[in-house]
Order: sequence, then C-alpha cells, then structure tokens
Amino acid sequence: MAFVLGAGGCSSSFEALRDGGTVVIKKKVRMWTDYDCYYCDKAKEFFKKNKIEYTERSFNCGVCRNELFSLANKLKFDTSKIDGVPVIVIDENKIIVGYSPGELTCLLLSRGCSKRVYNRYLDAIKIKK
Repeated sequence: MAFVLGAGGCSSSFEALRDGGTVVIKKKVRMWTDYDCYYCDKAKEFFKKNKIEYTERSFNCGVCRNELFSLANKLKFDTSKIDGVPVIVIDENKIIVGYSPGELTCLLLSRGCSKRVYNRYLDAIKIKK
C-alpha cells in the first residue's frame, strides 16, 4: 500500500510513503531504448522489480532522439557521450548513458550511495554472470 502526501497541506510537490514508512520523493524517469538491447531489457527489469515508473522513448525515432539531445544541450551534457542505449534521464537534471544498477539504486532508491564512482564496465561483467 502506498500513500501520497502533500508537503504543507496544499502543494504541487508530492511524496510517496512506502510500506516500510520511508518517505521517498517520486522522481520523473525517462529512458531511450533500442530494440533487441540487452542492457535496455536489464534496465526495464530493474524498474519493474523496484516498482519505478518510467516513460520509454525509442532512440531510433528522430523526434524522440531530438528531445533527448535538446535536453542534453540544456543540461550542458556532452552529446558525444551519448553513444549507446539505454539513456536514462532522471528528473530532467541527470543523464545516465548505459545501465548501472548500483548508480540507479543510489539515485532512485537512495541506497548503496557510499560509492562515489560507478564502473559500468564492472557492472556489465556482474550482470552477465
């Protein structure tokens, strides 16, 4: 069961209260994917397992890709680093290229944040095992 609480009684920002009693601010998550993408599927599994709502966009769609690059330019993100999928955008202020379960756990679930650097290469090795 989840409850939605408004901060200060009448507010446009809402927080979701989880079963464990932890207050978690709901984040807006969008993901650009490609068909037959192993890491895109792993990211979708991560979101489903952790009950994280997200919006999926196709990286092959010109309009959707332009939306991503416009957002990247707005955030002053080096678009040359968008060299693969999935591309995950959190709250329109954080862009993650690739799938890193450790980084997503920290950013979306506020757990395991003791590591300051996430190594997507090592995460990929762990995932494939």
